[in-house]
Amino acid sequence: MDIKDYRRQQQDQVAKAREAGYVYAAPADIPGKGKAGADARAEAVCKIELNSRNLAERIHYLLELIGRKSETVAVRSAALDMLATAEFVGRAFADFRPQVIDAIRALADDKSPGLRQKALEYLAQESDDYARDILTGALVTPEKAPVSQAKAVQLLGLDDHTNAANLVRNQFDQLSPPAREEAVRILGTDPKSAPLLSQLVHDKTVGEKLRRITAAGLKALDAEQFAQTARDVLTDRSDSATLKAALVGMAQTISPAHNLEGAIDTAQRRTKSKRLKDAAQRYFSTQRRSE
Repeated sequence: MDIKDYRRQQQDQVAKAREAGYVYAAPADIPGKGKAGADARAEAVCKIELNSRNLAERIHYLLELIGRKSETVAVRSAALDMLATAEFVGRAFADFRPQVIDAIRALADDKSPGLRQKALEYLAQESDDYARDILTGALVTPEKAPVSQAKAVQLLGLDDHTNAANLVRNQFDQLSPPAREEAVRILGTDPKSAPLLSQLVHDKTVGEKLRRITAAGLKALDAEQFAQTARDVLTDRSDSATLKAALVGMAQTISPAHNLEGAIDTAQRRTKSKRLKDAAQRYFSTQRRSE
C-alpha cells in the first residue's frame, strides 16, 4: 500500500467515526483556535495528561489532530510528539500501535517538511519497513524524496546500522557531499567499510572536511588501517598540512606499536605549518610521558 492509500484509509476511518457519532473532543485544557494562538495551543497539547484510563480517548484525539490539514504545523507537530510520548504509558499502548503507525506513515508526504522529517524519524526508530523503503529511495532519487539525502542517510542509521552501511557503501559515489558526511559516520561502525574509508582519506578530491571525518571513523574502526593510511598522508609532500595535523592529533590515542613516529617526524621537519609542528610536538611529548 502506498502513501496515498494510507492517507485515504486514515481519512475514511475519521469520516466513518464521525458518521457513527464518535467525536473525539479536545481535552478541556486545550484552547480552541479562537481563544489562543498556535504556539499557546501547541504548548497546551504537549502538557495534556496521558494515563491508562484516558489513553484511548487521548490517542484518538491526537490522531485526528495530526491528520487535520486545516490545523497549524506547530499544533500537529505537538500532537505527533505526544503520540511518541504515549508509548511510555505502558502495555495499553500496544492496542493502538497499528493505528498510530498508519497515521504517522500518512505524514511522510505532508506539505510540511518539518512534519515529514519528524514522522520519518519516528518510523525509523520503530524499524518500520515503509519508512525504510522511502529512505532507501532517497539515496537513488533524492529529487523525489520527502527529506534531504543527508537526512535519509542519518535516519537509515537509526533503523539498522548494518543494513544502512551496505546501502550507503554501494551508493556512495551518488551521494551529495552532506550525505557523504553522514554516510562515513555509519561506515565507521562497519568492518567491511575499512577499505573504502582508507581510500577516502587518501582521496584529495573529496574535500578536507570529509577526509578528516573519515579518518576519525577509520581510527575507531581499525587502528592499524588508520596508521597505514596516516603514514601515507604524512609522508606525501603535496598533501594538506592541516589534515596532517589532524591525523597527528588522532594518533595520540592509538598505541605507539603502530609506529607512526617516523612519519610524523618526517612531516614536521618538511613543513612550515605551525599547526602541524605543534601537533607533532604534542604527540612526542605524550609518547615520552607514557614511557
